[in-house]
Amino acid sequence: ASEGGDTKFYDGPGGPGTGATVDLLDVNKNVINTFTVVIYGDVNGDANIDSGDASVLVDRENYIGTWNPSTDAHYIIAADVNGDGNIDSIDAGILVDCELYVSIIDQTTGLAEPY
Repeated sequence: ASEGGDTKFYDGPGGPGTGATVDLLDVNKNVINTFTVVIYGDVNGDANIDSGDASVLVDRENYIGTWNPSTDAHYIIAADVNGDGNIDSIDAGILVDCELYVSIIDQTTGLAEPY
């Protein structure tokens, strides 16, 4: 076990949710590693799962904007909440269900389940 290390949190483009980063620091405050936050269902980075995220998914499905598989991988991972390998209106519907307390997304598996 190490002692004296620290972490440093940075908001992402949308805020404190998906896309935010956490630096792991050693005792001398040097960055050991950087992790990107993924909140399954939060695809706009505001740390909430709601119709705003559903709207982003509908836009992506309709080719209004795209995600780069390399630089936006965290959003792609957060988006497929039914685990079928596609990001589409089904995922968007699940996010609306979460806002309505019909479904909840298990943050361990990334999959939706009944509330």
